[in-house]
Amino acid sequence: MAGKKPVPETVVGRLPIYLRALRRYEEEGRGFTSSKELAQRLAIGSAQIRKDLSHFGEFGKQGTGYDVSYLASELSRILKVDRE
Repeated sequence: MAGKKPVPETVVGRLPIYLRALRRYEEEGRGFTSSKELAQRLAIGSAQIRKDLSHFGEFGKQGTGYDVSYLASELSRILKVDRE
């Protein structure tokens, strides 16, 4: 029986970093961002960000980037910090 591969701990460890940056973008009034912009802000490679996020689905659109609020909401759900 084939199952999903577990997500590496290093990937899970970077998700809160991505979430904090996205929350800052929300505070700045940013609606969209790209993996390149996020990578520059976090000093992480853009390919690494795309690869990390791909473990959980598709969140962005080529040429448009990521909807900041949507991605932040999804990361909150994945990290289970969207509950009281």
